[in-house]
Amino acid sequence: MSPTIKAIAHQVIDELPEGATLEDLQQELYEMQVLEKAMASREAGRLVPHEEARRLVMARLRKEA
Repeated sequence: MSPTIKAIAHQVIDELPEGATLEDLQQELYEMQVLEKAMASREAGRLVPHEEARRLVMARLRKEA
């Protein structure tokens, strides 16, 4: 069984340094959310290898120039 959001939030708070700010907490939660979305995209096969992404971006830039 995976941990609940509440359990995850408690863990994040417990791991913050004593002088952490609300901004520090927000940043940690944001980074976790981004990582979870990236992992879900990877599992769903929606990610493109770096070289392929670079080729697509360069092609688009050449087209716009």
